Amino acid sequence: FDDIAWTAPLSSNHPGGSRSSYRFLFFRSDHFVPISAIYLQFVLFSDTIVLLRAAFIPSTIPSEVTMLTIAVCDDDAFETILLSTYIKEYQKQHTDVDIYVESFHSSRKLWEKLDDGTVYDIYLLDIIMPEIDGLELGKKIRSITNKGIIIYLTSSKEYALDAYQVYAMQYLVKPIEQETLSQTMDRAIESLEPSCSSSFAVKSSEGTIRLHYASICYVECQRHSLSIYTSDGRRIPTRSIRVPFETAVEELLNDPRFVRIHQSYVVNLDFVKNMTNQAFELQFHNKCITLPISKNRFQKVKKAFLENTPNP
Repeated sequence: FDDIAWTAPLSSNHPGGSRSSYRFLFFRSDHFVPISAIYLQFVLFSDTIVLLRAAFIPSTIPSEVTMLTIAVCDDDAFETILLSTYIKEYQKQHTDVDIYVESFHSSRKLWEKLDDGTVYDIYLLDIIMPEIDGLELGKKIRSITNKGIIIYLTSSKEYALDAYQVYAMQYLVKPIEQETLSQTMDRAIESLEPSCSSSFAVKSSEGTIRLHYASICYVECQRHSLSIYTSDGRRIPTRSIRVPFETAVEELLNDPRFVRIHQSYVVNLDFVKNMTNQAFELQFHNKCITLPISKNRFQKVKKAFLENTPNP
């Protein structure tokens, strides 16, 4: 939870203890299970708490939400906190976008995440950092994908030309203001729409969420329900589907990145690290997942895999 506040509007005697009614507010900006408040009523018996009643107050969310992942990397902890705060403020004004932010105080840590197969929609990178500078990080990102938006942050303008060699969208000079970052976020999100080709609508119990194709690692079908596994490690379950699996994921299969490998799985080939005679090995968000390939689909899957694999 991001913040907690509480009040005690009443208190009265109760046999064996003091009865109190507290309203605890748990403010949460979690990515797909929003809760705005929890009401608790309990009795205090010495050092024991007995819960009498709990009420959950759901937050109001828009009917469709686009989910974005952002990596913030700066060796200055104050800067990462400041940027994360700016992004939260931006999201408050843009309720149709749900943003997941991961902060890194070490460029090495982000490098390791990239090695593990984790990718983000937007990267906010300081340039001057120990061990691995922002320019090297940019080259690393571009060796993996051309789809992420890179935004450089620095106190010096001397690296501007180098920044554009990795197709950075913008180069911001510190100190950065809220308005400047908000305008940059607007541009980045507009740029992401065509670069991600499209987004997939996921109908969950909390409403409809739109996921960029590039963030979907694989889709699993079990008992008339889908589970979407994303590049930042999330599992997003859907409501029950009333159509065949093939129909439910038809729009994904129209994209060359996606292939159905089994009666229960559709995979994004961008996350496949290895193929054996029986399975795909996927790597993302510190995970290595093995998914089976059906015999009757093997040749078609192999052809798609080879076509999607870059030439050495």
